[in-house]
Amino acid sequence: MSMDDTNSLIEQRKAKLAALRAKGIDPFANRFTPDRKCNDAGDSW
Repeated sequence: MSMDDTNSLIEQRKAKLAALRAKGIDPFANRFTPDRKCNDAGDSW
């Protein structure tokens, strides 16, 4: 894949993202925020 192809693909993805947001759709709505670190999670067992 050439650099021009890559840039074109990125621009297409940005346009699709903008179109979704314009419709009021959050494409990244399911965010996960951990409430503890891996080491702390093992201590709760």
